[in-house]
Amino acid sequence: ATTDAPTGQGGGFRVSGGRDNSNPLPSVQRWIPPSALRRDALTPENVQDATFRKVRELLNKLTPEKFDKLSDDLLQLDLNSSKILKGVILLIFEKALHETKYTSMYARLCKRLTEQAPNFEPPDESCTFKKHLLWVCKNEFENRSRATEAFGNLPLSPDDEDRRQLAKQKMLGNIKFIGELGKHEIVTESILHTCIQELLPKNRKVQTNKDVSENLECLCQIMKTCGRILDSEKGQGLMNQYFSRMKTVQTSTPHLPLRIRFMLQDVEDLRRNNWVPRQANNPEKPVPINQIIEEDHDPVNFILPHRNNGMKEYSSIYLYLY
Repeated sequence: ATTDAPTGQGGGFRVSGGRDNSNPLPSVQRWIPPSALRRDALTPENVQDATFRKVRELLNKLTPEKFDKLSDDLLQLDLNSSKILKGVILLIFEKALHETKYTSMYARLCKRLTEQAPNFEPPDESCTFKKHLLWVCKNEFENRSRATEAFGNLPLSPDDEDRRQLAKQKMLGNIKFIGELGKHEIVTESILHTCIQELLPKNRKVQTNKDVSENLECLCQIMKTCGRILDSEKGQGLMNQYFSRMKTVQTSTPHLPLRIRFMLQDVEDLRRNNWVPRQANNPEKPVPINQIIEEDHDPVNFILPHRNNGMKEYSSIYLYLY
């Protein structure tokens, strides 16, 4: 209500109804979920966020049984820019590094996206998806010790120890992912050989330290993952050199941790056994649920898998990643 001027002599004030428009209240815009908006009313940022949410949902549901359908659903999304493809790659990369039991499945997904996702590069260059995927793997490989170095060699609190273990898991997950991509010919054999040469100690007299141990652990991981495809007629000479060097490391490094020694010995045994794991009935790959049920005597009590768990041409990794 408002008051008008006095009416007459000594006559008080007259009150009139209505809102005082001289000082209007600020309008509050009600939040509307993106799903309720018309698609042509969404901003580019809203469209990207919606696409990334859908990709994340599909990845969370991805299993060997649902692979074909869910990968079809992913390809039907609006992957209409290089920026969106980069975001999709980062989402898949994060899943592959933290869910190492499913790394082979995510590499298989990358193979399909490499072949069928939209391409925004010139015809004479690698497709957009492959180009950015290799860059992400390369960057993580070259900075593999960065995260663990932050914790140093001092005693750690339980929380810091958990974070260090997660950083190490990510480092080893990337190595395994690179190997799985090599199986699908996304990462070339040249790159795989270059990675191995980077991980092998350069000097005959190896000074045992954390970095050397981590590199040797990564070396064992990549050998276990893709050693079979590298140990071909073309690459056998290099593989012989690698294993000779690994043997030298074991015999000439007295303070090498026992855990690393056993890892190196296991890889030697694996090659001697024609790259067939001793536990062939327990492969490091996702197992379909129906197979788990069939293998269990009691179908009611089956356990679901837990998802957290030189040659001159090989001289430079940079030559092949761009």
